[in-house]
Amino acid sequence: MSIIDQLMVGAVDMHQHLGPSVIPRALDVVEGALEAEAAGMKAILIKDHQFPSMASVEIAKKSLTKDTSLLIASSLVLNHEVGGLNVAAVETAINMGVKMIWMPTISTENHHVEHEKGGLKFPASKKKIETLPRSYIPILNEEGELTSDCVSVLEIMAKDQSVVLGTGHGNVQEIDAIIQKALSLGVHRIVVNHPTYMINADIEKMQEWGSKGVYMEFGACTCDPISSICNAKVSDTVKTIRAIGTEHVTLASDYGQVGNPHPVEGLKHFGELLLDQGFSVEELEQMMKMNPSKVMGI
Repeated sequence: MSIIDQLMVGAVDMHQHLGPSVIPRALDVVEGALEAEAAGMKAILIKDHQFPSMASVEIAKKSLTKDTSLLIASSLVLNHEVGGLNVAAVETAINMGVKMIWMPTISTENHHVEHEKGGLKFPASKKKIETLPRSYIPILNEEGELTSDCVSVLEIMAKDQSVVLGTGHGNVQEIDAIIQKALSLGVHRIVVNHPTYMINADIEKMQEWGSKGVYMEFGACTCDPISSICNAKVSDTVKTIRAIGTEHVTLASDYGQVGNPHPVEGLKHFGELLLDQGFSVEELEQMMKMNPSKVMGI
């Protein structure tokens, strides 16, 4: 067994985009789960920008072998399609065993501002949803503080210490406000998703977040040159991870897009890339296994 295959055994991928979905996907939850199981992975977490993944995950679990050790975890993303910052949706998801709640992604103003700048690619939906609100979901109010809706979501999450907070696609100021409020309320399982893609956080800010127990997630989809969505230089990714420290980093695939590698193969390739860039096996184990396991509490 190769080094990277050994690293995949027990690995945790907290960011997989699997069908069924409004956005075309390369494989569905069952197919993705079977590939992860075959690789010996410990856990995968399914993300969909428009719809909760709890139901599809529960069905996919039935496709695994009886003696499997793979955990398939579900998530909820608080975009317009689920009512935005909808506390009832959050509470329902928690009652259904959701593992991660993401703050708004494609419904944030920053998501669209960054794409209008050019150079960023994002998969389109199969068909436009005509009934979506034309406005963005506000994260901050006019005073620069978190909106009451954001606070209400965090308060619900604070009551259940098993759920991870994904910070979404807001800008740095918005993400920082989310983190500070979450920590003050007792939400300590926090992951900043692709901080250098769309979020544009600088190293100093990421170091600050890391010092407070927050994890920075680097995904193969936005950091590996084989990805059609990659917008980062390998050297920059390496420099950033080194500056933050591997103890504050999780690696994920963020794959499932049509035309990109499947999540398992994509995460393997990303791991090999970082090994070639001088990261040790122990550092890869920390970022692929230990850190995501710790933040998920598994």
